[in-house]
Amino acid sequence: MSGGKVGGWWQQCTPGGPGQPVHCRIWGGPNSTLVLVDEPFLPYDGGPPPNSEELKIAPEPTFPGPDRIILTSNRVLLPQSRFEELRKFVDWLNGKSDSPR
Repeated sequence: MSGGKVGGWWQQCTPGGPGQPVHCRIWGGPNSTLVLVDEPFLPYDGGPPPNSEELKIAPEPTFPGPDRIILTSNRVLLPQSRFEELRKFVDWLNGKSDSPR
């Protein structure tokens, strides 16, 4: 399990089984018990899910947010339910798109 406070949010992830996505939870903000996301997360790069050794959340990522998790390897994990929407936003953050949506 990997976790910590990033920006104003707490983030925690646990590895899935072989070939299964990791499960992450993001909570916090003004009310430290407010759960924002609690679901499977997929790698933005389309690669395999990180294993337990790779699943280390960056303590001070470049683009922290309440809807993404950035690992120390700079891999980005996005919630499965909003993957396509947030993939376009991360493309924009990385300069791969002219528009965030």
